Amino acid sequence: MKLSKDQLTDEALTALCCAGKSDRDIGRLYGMTGEGVAYRRKKIGIKRSDKQTKLKRAVDVLWNIPTKDLESDYYSMTVSEFSKKYGVSKTVWLPIVRKRGLVSKSENNSKYYPEFTPSQKSLIIGSLLGDGGIEEGGRYFESHSKKQEQYLLYKKKVLEPYSSHVYPCDNNTGLRFYTVFHQNFIKYREVFYQDGLPGKAIPLEFIRDNWDDRIIAYWFLDDGYFDDENRVLYIYNFCRDNEQLRKFSVFLEEKFGWGFKTGSTNLTFSKKYYKEFFEIVLRVATPDVLYKIPEDFLSLEDVKRVDIQKTPTHPKFYRVGSDETRRYMELELFNRYWGKPFPYPSLSDDRKKYLAINFARRPQEKEVDGVLTHNTSGMALCESFFPNIYKARRKGYRPPVDLWRDRVFMEKLVKNRLKYADRINDSAMRKGMKLMRIAVSNFKPTVARYLYGKYNVNGRVLDYSAGYGSRMLGAMSLGLDYVCYDPCIETSKNLNVFGKFLKDNIGGEYTVRCQGFERSVEYKEYFGVAFSCPPYFDYEEYSNDPEQSIKAHPNYVDWVENYWKRTVYNCSEAIIEGGFFAVCLSPQQCLPLIHSTIEACREIGLNFVEEIRVPFKHIYSDDKYEVIYVFVKGEPLEAKPFPDINIRIPSEKAKKKEKKRRRFLKSYDLQGVEEAFRSLASSSGISRETYKNLGINGVPVHVIERKFGSWNKFIRACGLDPQYEVQTSVQVVLDYFEACDKEGRSLSFYDYGKCTAGKYRDRLKRRFNAGRKYHALRDDLFKAAADPSLRGAFLDLLE
Repeated sequence: MKLSKDQLTDEALTALCCAGKSDRDIGRLYGMTGEGVAYRRKKIGIKRSDKQTKLKRAVDVLWNIPTKDLESDYYSMTVSEFSKKYGVSKTVWLPIVRKRGLVSKSENNSKYYPEFTPSQKSLIIGSLLGDGGIEEGGRYFESHSKKQEQYLLYKKKVLEPYSSHVYPCDNNTGLRFYTVFHQNFIKYREVFYQDGLPGKAIPLEFIRDNWDDRIIAYWFLDDGYFDDENRVLYIYNFCRDNEQLRKFSVFLEEKFGWGFKTGSTNLTFSKKYYKEFFEIVLRVATPDVLYKIPEDFLSLEDVKRVDIQKTPTHPKFYRVGSDETRRYMELELFNRYWGKPFPYPSLSDDRKKYLAINFARRPQEKEVDGVLTHNTSGMALCESFFPNIYKARRKGYRPPVDLWRDRVFMEKLVKNRLKYADRINDSAMRKGMKLMRIAVSNFKPTVARYLYGKYNVNGRVLDYSAGYGSRMLGAMSLGLDYVCYDPCIETSKNLNVFGKFLKDNIGGEYTVRCQGFERSVEYKEYFGVAFSCPPYFDYEEYSNDPEQSIKAHPNYVDWVENYWKRTVYNCSEAIIEGGFFAVCLSPQQCLPLIHSTIEACREIGLNFVEEIRVPFKHIYSDDKYEVIYVFVKGEPLEAKPFPDINIRIPSEKAKKKEKKRRRFLKSYDLQGVEEAFRSLASSSGISRETYKNLGINGVPVHVIERKFGSWNKFIRACGLDPQYEVQTSVQVVLDYFEACDKEGRSLSFYDYGKCTAGKYRDRLKRRFNAGRKYHALRDDLFKAAADPSLRGAFLDLLE
């Protein structure tokens, strides 16, 4: 609220002047002009001696400074830089500059482009280490994607008055910025473009003489990369002279002491100095390059600078941003993919050829203490030939191509990707389905290549459950003769196409049979090694073809006897004496199948050679692993007992857990429990509930489940059909729905336990809690409990 000038008393004016208020500020408060306030002030004898003295000192400096120094500052600085240096505004210093004979910059053509300022020097040097370049005539240029337009325009502004125009490039997907031609740039070209070296050099002495911390910031924003998954920072330079890069790292170490190390084309340094480094980077980073900075060093204020509507969707902004930012990004990402076709993997022909040749040239993986290191090389190539991998489904879920059209699932997938992914693209969306345990995963080609290389006897290998081309790639990359069997018609067609591609580009031979190997009698003592990763009964369903093992043998006991054991027997017949039979199985998912495999090998006469653990990362746990069990036909070089699969030790964490479990089990007599249960169950159909009352050998149900992993696994280990477990998932859910109907609402697990005195709550929790079989359907369970019309579709998803 403004006051009137009549309210400005002498005392108020004196107090405001003592508080440092200017005449103009006081005038705004009382509706007066600054000149009116100055008149009143002088009338009552209030002087501003300090201000007059400061202004007079600045004017005296401008009049007395040597003309040469004044000329250098005027033509090399911006208006704001000149005003800041001399402490007066342009209205004060411009008349003095003109009276001292300095003409305007536009009129002074010969001196229009001054020497570079420190800001310009650091930008040019840092960018020449990165993406920048200088043409022979002395013109600077730099290109970036349109996504980094703000960053490019920022550089253009810093380099004024040398800046020229920004032009579109790279088929209108990028922008290129040019300066004018000028001799000042020629000096930089002479030191960065040295004769005899391809590309740019690293002129260490020149950089040392002109060093500014902003140089390393510009270099990182141009050619730096932070690996969010492994938490490692890289700054790239393609000088091609490793000695220059090494000397430069020594200089940086002297400058910062961050523990710099050099690679073939990059620099990195100790993680404990990342915070100090990114503080320097944030001084010059524009909003469109903040995605290069780890979320640990981004604040909410930094993210607020980002125009989310113009900047690509980067998950780190979602994790650091406000609730409003999260909601907008969720909606934007959902709209990007909803209603669009499924993003099948796709590669160009040249890219496929490059990946195949590069895979064939890579060194073998290494095995240390029975643990095989590996990576995902070759996976993208395989998926590009086998899009039908996304038509297969895991137990309890629909296929990914069907879920892609489910609005509720897509909302969950979008949140999952924004929460966990490093970046958002089609590949990240497909990876999200795998991490959510919805999409079927493929075998690692690097693992297959290692095993074929280690156990190759005669150059001929058998894959008795071919799958999606990973073992074909591993075998043919070694130039082997690869024979495979798969009953899926579409997969077999794709295997033939993939085999022809590999044979034309990296060599090797292949034969594809569209049938299950359990029915094959074609080969006798022909192969040196038979290796595959078989289906885990009904854990994954690959197609609806009638010859699929789960279709032909829907009962687990029948499946083991008539599919799996026959397959193992046929493999032993197909390999030569001294040949190897290998199988990859997961102790966490198919413990009974491992029992059956070892039993079958023992019966056939195959001898155990070794087991190789293959760890893999998972979004919820680092203790996941698979085991390759290797057997030999004939006597092994070193006799080994068959493995005891109950004491698999995948990690230090698992060692402690396993020791605790074994100490617990020692207090119970487990001898004969399986045999006693088998005899009782076959005669009276004993179930889990009735076992509680019997307590065979005094062993309660929870001890049985802890020993074997679950009640179902115990039944299968006894060689019985799981039909003896009365409480199926469908029945458990129907009981829950009945309780909800009685209460007239959807019950939480806690409320359900209260309604049933805790009798049935644990059954639901064992199926729907985190990490359990149907955890992904937990929200759908509650919706179906509230809306009976949804129950039929929900029960179809259960077994």
